[in-house]
Amino acid sequence: MYNKKIPEDLDCGIEVASKVFGGKWKPCILDSIVKGYHRPSEIHRYINTASPRVLNIQLRELENYKVVEKKVFPGLPPRVEYYLTESG
Repeated sequence: MYNKKIPEDLDCGIEVASKVFGGKWKPCILDSIVKGYHRPSEIHRYINTASPRVLNIQLRELENYKVVEKKVFPGLPPRVEYYLTESG
């Protein structure tokens, strides 16, 4: 695992916000969820200039930071939707 040589300053709100929301597509992803696009395929169609792989990676990062939550619905195939959390 990679450890940064300079520790992160988590007391600085701006640095925390840039870490969580930084990334080329994260603001667009959040905007699409707010506008009602919850399924990954809908988000991919809304942000058609980004590759699905990159969007999935950034969705996972937003989920790890607890900005969005992933809901998995049973069935075949399983359906996945993303929603903003309370902190998001």
